Amino acid sequence: MTVIKNFRQIRRDGKIIEESMSLDKIISLGWGVEKVIELQWNAGDENISTFKGKYALLGEVVPNRKAVAVLNFLDEKCLNSSLSILDINGKEKIRIENEIFIQGERREGKFSWFSKPKNVLPSIIGVVFELSSDHSMYLIDIDTDTGGFVGEPQIQK
Repeated sequence: MTVIKNFRQIRRDGKIIEESMSLDKIISLGWGVEKVIELQWNAGDENISTFKGKYALLGEVVPNRKAVAVLNFLDEKCLNSSLSILDINGKEKIRIENEIFIQGERREGKFSWFSKPKNVLPSIIGVVFELSSDHSMYLIDIDTDTGGFVGEPQIQK
């Protein structure tokens, strides 16, 4: 079975954040704050897949290592984003709209960052969604095989 290996994030200044690097390690290297603009990984032992963003990216390998979840920020201030699930070869297989349903009501906002999911399953990621109306934040578990939400969004305090 082919899985994602050697996931790395390339910052605007060219420095590479390896998947195993902790925030403490990055700080100990004396690196300042800089936006990530490119994601790279190997699909198995062979080809390298790349995804580039114009302004900033957040990427996370799905636990089953068969896909990458990407928050692509669409402006310099990172006020707007899109959430996509890329297959092992870097092709977009799912795009999730910037809206959620809370108690049956459609609410607009943006996906802001990845978080630990409530449901720990191989194809599940956790992502925080910020409502446009009042800036409240919800943790949402997403099944990266289907793009569907798993369970109800939980408000973050």
